[in-house]
Amino acid sequence: MSNVQPTVIAVLCSDLHICHEPPMCRSDEPNWYATMAGYFQQLKDLSLQYRVPIICAGDVFDRWQSIPELINFAIEHLPAMYAIPGQHDLPYHGMEAIKRSAYWSLVGAGVLSHLTRPTKLDDVNLAVHPFPWNAEASPITPFEGCVNLALIHRYCWVKEHSYVGADQINHAKILLNAYGAADVLHFGDNHSGFLLAKEHRTILNTGTFMRRTVSEVDYRPRVGLLHDDGSVVLHYLDTSSDVMSFTTKLQGADIDDVDVVDFVRSLKLTEQDSIDFVDLLKQKAADECKEVQDAIRLIIELASA
Repeated sequence: MSNVQPTVIAVLCSDLHICHEPPMCRSDEPNWYATMAGYFQQLKDLSLQYRVPIICAGDVFDRWQSIPELINFAIEHLPAMYAIPGQHDLPYHGMEAIKRSAYWSLVGAGVLSHLTRPTKLDDVNLAVHPFPWNAEASPITPFEGCVNLALIHRYCWVKEHSYVGADQINHAKILLNAYGAADVLHFGDNHSGFLLAKEHRTILNTGTFMRRTVSEVDYRPRVGLLHDDGSVVLHYLDTSSDVMSFTTKLQGADIDDVDVVDFVRSLKLTEQDSIDFVDLLKQKAADECKEVQDAIRLIIELASA
């Protein structure tokens, strides 16, 4: 029996959702940018501790058209990493205009190494097979003599880590076979993290990188430490400095004074089929009173939980 201990070869993360404004449940943070920087530092520290690359399974930004202040912040504070885009990184969820995105600004700045084809990282004996948002699942062609990682931005679920009515085709056990001989399948998109080991293969869904909704108050954000034997160990991030708001600013408000009916009716006057519905909600809410804006933000956050 070998006494050789497995060696960490990569830090796996996903769904950073870098954003300018804090989510409603984090609105009492004294400095949201400093809070995000603290999480990025934890990621960087792990990479330096093990001297390994960071690999992200998408949704680096919460909005593809993030403001320059936020992009500059990410260039300064986000550690270098390999990545694929999630739908939040892509203009109207499509790859065609990726060069217009905040994600691509980080590629240009050398912060993100954008993976477009199977790539062997010789220094850590790892091959990464990228499947960004909307990429069809297909069996990989494995590289010999190394760990083969399928890096995927797609909703993957198991019991107790899904929404009601989740499509069976996206169940972890179904997807395990869809990518052929991959040793490890690392998924982004589902914000409820889980780890599943089956038949010497591993499915990792790291979940949300930072808690973003009231439903996540008991959630423990984590990253995966990938080892050279294909195993993954979860590393839970330090959330002790988080400031979570357990009540919403809508409590005590007189909803009768909020003309939500007119707001909803106004949505029907806009025909922008190519724009994501959440973006449309935010766009329309910008011209409404503060109470309507808070109501819409709360609805979006609950729907995203």
